[in-house]
Amino acid sequence: IDSLQQALTKHAAIACAKARQQGSLCSTLIAFATNSPFDKQPRSFKVVKHFTPACNDTSVIIKAINDDINALFQPGIAYYKIGIGLVSLVSAQQQQLDLFNQNKHNPALMNVLDTINHKYGSNTLFHASQGINPQWAMRRAFLSPQYTTNWQDIPLIQC
Repeated sequence: IDSLQQALTKHAAIACAKARQQGSLCSTLIAFATNSPFDKQPRSFKVVKHFTPACNDTSVIIKAINDDINALFQPGIAYYKIGIGLVSLVSAQQQQLDLFNQNKHNPALMNVLDTINHKYGSNTLFHASQGINPQWAMRRAFLSPQYTTNWQDIPLIQC
């Protein structure tokens, strides 16, 4: 359960940073975990959380995931794919606020987090629930070449 929590937290932090970068807020979060579809008993777990008002604060999103981590975990299952989806995105500039629901996110703290990570490299600051030495790793053996965005992947032609 710790490895699953660390992986989901890491994905949530990446998704929230991207949402803040594009000026978006998340109204609905989808977290999922599945084993391989070729296992004897394929299993899939999903949690949907709604936020009122919408937010892009990493700590709020992580707390929402950690509150329902038991719905995503089942002992004895070798998880093959996990993920986070921030859906129902709204613009941060045109956010619909609610008089009765207090805003729980802290944009100043997230701005500091993003500024430090941008200046000193990603994951300079991170939430402790991401784990210091994660036991999981993303497999990238079959990653497609990035011909349009990475100079090292551009084919070299010799005549």
